[in-house]
Amino acid sequence: MLSFIILLPLIAALMVLVVPQGYCRRVSWVSAWMALALVVAGAPGLAEVLGLTWRAELAWMDALGVRIRLDNDGLSYLLVLLTALLYPLSLWAVPASSVRKPRLYDALLLFTQAPLFGVFLARDALIFYIFYELALIPIFFLVAFWGTDPSRRITMKFFIYTLAGSLFLFVAILYLYLQTPQPHSFAFDTLYALPLTAEQQALLFAALFFAFAVKIPIFPFHTWQPDTYTAAPLGGSILLAGIMLKMGIYGLMRLAVPVIPSALEHWGWLAMVLCIAGTLYGSLVALRQTDLKRLVAYSSLAHVGLIAAGVLTANSSGWQGAALQMFNHGIIVFALFFSVDLLERRYGTRQLNQLGGVAAHMRHFSWMFALVLLASVGLPLTNGFVGEVLLLNGLFQYHTTAAVFAGLAVVLSVAYMLRWYRLVFFGAAHQEPKTDVRPAEAVALSVCLVLILVIGIYPLPWLQMTEQVTSQLLSIMHHPTAVKP
Repeated sequence: MLSFIILLPLIAALMVLVVPQGYCRRVSWVSAWMALALVVAGAPGLAEVLGLTWRAELAWMDALGVRIRLDNDGLSYLLVLLTALLYPLSLWAVPASSVRKPRLYDALLLFTQAPLFGVFLARDALIFYIFYELALIPIFFLVAFWGTDPSRRITMKFFIYTLAGSLFLFVAILYLYLQTPQPHSFAFDTLYALPLTAEQQALLFAALFFAFAVKIPIFPFHTWQPDTYTAAPLGGSILLAGIMLKMGIYGLMRLAVPVIPSALEHWGWLAMVLCIAGTLYGSLVALRQTDLKRLVAYSSLAHVGLIAAGVLTANSSGWQGAALQMFNHGIIVFALFFSVDLLERRYGTRQLNQLGGVAAHMRHFSWMFALVLLASVGLPLTNGFVGEVLLLNGLFQYHTTAAVFAGLAVVLSVAYMLRWYRLVFFGAAHQEPKTDVRPAEAVALSVCLVLILVIGIYPLPWLQMTEQVTSQLLSIMHHPTAVKP
């Protein structure tokens, strides 16, 4: 089951490259919907009823102790579901007629989906690293050839930053592998049981934190992010902000924190300072933005800094908040980037000072976007509220000062999002009236709105999904010599 989910988008991508032009998007649609249907069928509880097996272990390089180990617990499932959900939404948001070379565009999108599934399902560190790296290649070409950076300077900066971070990850994984008893193994369970010294953990903490901090990104390793998100095409921005940055947070939870508990205890405060600083920095810079896409980029920087801080608390509330907020952030950021693109297509600009009076002419879009905005700032009964409350509670348990500064960043997010809404929707009109949201656009936004309300009103099933696995990973951290049950 898991192997097929990873192979499905690869097979579809190859088919897209060879079928007649008129069938390319149909193949992409079929693959995206099949993947989503399979993932939904594998939901905890439903998979057992249907007799589906969500675990695999295949021999690959036994001489080196490398096996393709795949598993799907609640934490993995939430991110696999997010990946499966955002792909059909991305195809819906970007019609084939609106992009150059749609065949190649669709193929690269599908080539990206397979390693994303692999990262979230892998239970072998080397397999995790291979998928982690493979996801970078197609997204690089998407940003390079369909973005708004003709010199490709921004794209190269993004590639160099993330590749440098990945090299530190590879060195750390290889070092851990060599510390395992003979025969060596890359299995996560084996790495969790390593009795590492304080000095070893300190060095590994530096390498792993840097590797994942670049991908997330965390201040001050974020400088590639705003330019890349702004220059990327809509599909690229959705993948980068909605899914790919979650690989870094997931890596912290699945690999870094359980392996180096002593280093986190001694040096975690420094990482926490960087996360909180990034949250405040992103919010303050977002207040000054006039380009809506850059505003969303800095808003994303602020939100993921808060999620990463929740992971570093190493307590149940912080981890459950981080797990749920990764999913919520993916839904909200899709809706935000899609809304910016919709405004740009209608008015030919995304500059705040060139937009205004939208609510008078796009009434349906105005109230739909208002709900997305309220979820982004964490209004009660929206999905953003549940995750933020858990994260702030986890930060209060960690240190009151950290929670206070994180709460200040949340307040700033209200300021810049309401500023956006006031200037764009209620400001003075600068252009002729435009048509309201079309049915196809309304469908894409409606899916996000339904999830925003469903999770916000009744979050219990989503929290139960991650409760067991977060407890297990935290127990490994607090008892590092015990192999994961």
